[in-house]
Order: sequence, then C-alpha cells, then structure tokens
Amino acid sequence: MDALKRKFKEGRQAEAIAECEALCRNDPNDHEARRLCAMMHALLGNYDRALELLHAVRAAKKEEDADVLFNIATCERELKHYENAERYFKIYTARFANHSHGWASAAECQFQLKAFKQGLGLADRAIQLDPSSLAAWTVRGNCQRALGQFENALASFRRANQIQPNVECWLNAGLTLLDIDRVSEAIDSFSRAIELAPNVASLRVARGNALHSRGKLPEAVADFRVALTLAPGDGETLKKACLCLLAMRRGDQAIELCQGILRLQPDMLTATLVHEWVLNELVPTWHVPMMNEQERNKAYHRALESAVTPDKVVFEIGTGSGLLAMMAARLGARTVVTCEGVGLIAETATRIVKRNNFQDRITVLPKLSSAVQLGKDLPVAADILVHEIFASDLLGEHLLDAIEDAKQRLLKPDARVLPSAASIMIATAMITAAIITHKSSTMPTAVITESREKTMSSSMICTMTLEKLGVRARVFSPSTPSSFS
Repeated sequence: MDALKRKFKEGRQAEAIAECEALCRNDPNDHEARRLCAMMHALLGNYDRALELLHAVRAAKKEEDADVLFNIATCERELKHYENAERYFKIYTARFANHSHGWASAAECQFQLKAFKQGLGLADRAIQLDPSSLAAWTVRGNCQRALGQFENALASFRRANQIQPNVECWLNAGLTLLDIDRVSEAIDSFSRAIELAPNVASLRVARGNALHSRGKLPEAVADFRVALTLAPGDGETLKKACLCLLAMRRGDQAIELCQGILRLQPDMLTATLVHEWVLNELVPTWHVPMMNEQERNKAYHRALESAVTPDKVVFEIGTGSGLLAMMAARLGARTVVTCEGVGLIAETATRIVKRNNFQDRITVLPKLSSAVQLGKDLPVAADILVHEIFASDLLGEHLLDAIEDAKQRLLKPDARVLPSAASIMIATAMITAAIITHKSSTMPTAVITESREKTMSSSMICTMTLEKLGVRARVFSPSTPSSFS
C-alpha cells in the first residue's frame, strides 16, 4: 500500500490506480485497498468511481466510519448532488456532532441549495465548535451576503482571511464591496486575491469589471486580456474588452484581439460576431456607397481644383480611404498631410496611397486631428483644410470642434476650408410611434417611447452657419438640392 501511495505522489497516478483496482478485484474484502483506491480517484476528480468504492466500504462496516461517511458526502457535493450531500452530512453531524468540519460542510450544501438562513445557522454551529474554522467563516460570509447582510459578510470574510489569507474570501469580499458601491475597496480586494492566484481568469474579470465601472479603461483592458489568455473561449470577456478598446479609440486593437482569439478557436461564434461588429463600428457599411457617390466625389474634386496650386500645403481631417488626399496630390499640392483616428482605417489608407504611388507626397497620420502637432506631424501651417467628417445629422462627429482646433493651431490665418458651409432641410412630419435608436457604450439598442401623434407646425429650413469659424453659409429653398461651397 505504501508503494502505491509513493507512485501516486510521484506522478504515476494511472499506474498506481490500475494496481490498486487490481487489488480490489483480487480480494473484495480488502477494504483498505478500496479506501485508498477511492481517495486516488477522488483526487483526480473521478468522483463517481470513488463513490462506488466508498459505498462498498461503508456497507461492509458494522459501525459508521467518520472518514468514509464524510468522503461520501464530499464526493456527492463535488458532483453538485447537493441534496444527496446534505443528507449524508446530516447523518455525519448526527453521528459525529463534535466535528466542526461536518457542520461547515453541511452549511455549504445549504448555501448551494439557497437555504441561506439554515446555512448560516450551521456555520455558526461549526464556529462554536472551532472558532478557527476557515471553511465555516467562509460559508458564513457567503450566506450573509446572500441575505443582504453585507457588513456582517465583510466581517466574516475578514476573519477568514485573518485565519488564512485565501482567494475565495478576498474575491467574495470584493464582490460584497461592489454590492454596496465601495468600488475602490473592491478593486483592492480583488488585487489581493490576484496576488495569491495570478492565473485565475475569473479574478481578472472581476477586477476588470470594477475598473471599467470606474472608467479606468486601460487597466480594465489589461485584466481582460490576461483573462482571455487564460480562458480564450470566454465570449463575454471578449465583448467587454472590445467595448473598452472602442471607447479608447483603439478599434484596431479590438480587431487584433478578436483575430488572435479566432486563430486559437476558429469556430468560436462569439469571436466571429464581435469581430464583425467591431469592423462595422469602425467602418460602417454606409461608408462604401458614400465613397462611390459620383456627385459627392465630383463636388470635392471641383472644390479642390479651385484651391490647390503647386505651392499649397493641404491638411485633411478624416483620411478614410485616402480619396480626397490623393485628389489633392494629383491636382499638384506640394504636400498633403491627412489624419485618421481609427488605426485600422489609417493603415489601410496608407496601403492605398502607396499602391497609387503617392507615398512621397501624402503622409497618413494614425491619430485624431486634436493630437496633430505643428512642426512635427504637419511641417508648416496648411493653406487648405479639407474634411469629410459629417455625420448624418451634419455635426455629430465633433465637426465644429475639430475645425475650430485646426484653425487655431494648424492653419494659416487665410487658409481655405473645404467645404465651408452646409445646409439641413427639414420638412413637416407626423410621428405616430416614436422609435428611437440609442447608441451607447454597449451594443446598439432600441428604445420605444410612448405612442403619440405630433405634427410640426410648419415647414422649416434650417441652415447650419459656421459663424465662429469665419466661413460662409448659404440658404437654399426647399426645392434646391444641398450643396457644398
């Protein structure tokens, strides 16, 4: 028997179990061999086989054996057969009432069965027998948290960690602190758990969620990345990481993250869907028909043609495909510098520019215009600013802020802005049921407001005049199509 134990401890588990099973078959009355074999199976997670052997040992005994009965209950619990486990722990505590670990284990079963008050009572009984019972204080805290007794739960977890610092109690203390909106303390508690177990994905996710709720996106992403390294199949964490990266304007990193997961798990549907969603967020499908709109492109070309001369420096906000920058270069501009806030789009535009042999005259900057530095990114103040960062509601993409910033820092005082004006046409409409599409930091959702009828009092023409930018606007009649100037 000692030789079998040594083999098992040395890592030769399969060999040790096979020999022990042979002993059990050769001598059905060798209960010590069955007990040892059961323990080996249990240690490897083979709880069903362990139960068979333990029940055989129990049936052969005239009196209850504390270890056999406790291990039967424990195997049932590990198999998540909590009602069976509770039944055997009840027998155990009735027969061995002074054993605190039996009461603590019974309390754990009640907690899993959502009988929290009963679980709390059993945990208290275990603590009366052994005030230093780590298991009892832990399950006590879990029951108290489930009952909404948050401060009491924190005290129980604190006591458990005083007995022996452990991952479960630091984690559950952190979750309890989140319940009462003490997020900074929760982050500290999760950090203590991670110090003890740095390679547990759930701990990284818990801290990442807390950091995200505090707006600490880079730190949250770092935790989510580690979690995905440890558990690549965690689709929910992949979604969270990508949402954070998009909020940080690092969509290209979100794409790379999804692609990395898909290389490991090509058939992972969540990763495929998130990858497609991020791509659509970075390059919405309406960009394609917009870039192929002939009248729009001709209007921009005419505007650039009227302004560009060989001595002009052109600065563009929003590179996109690089089309407008290449127009300016082809029309003879001395230098064209264009910036794009989405790294993936900037990278693609750089390749397009190179493919069309404009790389010596066009510089693509993978950054927002607000981050462009005169003298470093843009050699000299530009003579011409061209942009196409209109949203469907004209001003939704921070148009005014971007142009104002460029005029103050990056353009010559007499620089031309193309386009310099735009108009919005508003017509009478009747709304019978308002359906509002809402986009936030999460996936797009729809909110249906109360059904009502509302009619605008009259037709209106609204012109967005960029007065503070010193550019001109034109008012069009309802029959005149929109245009740029």
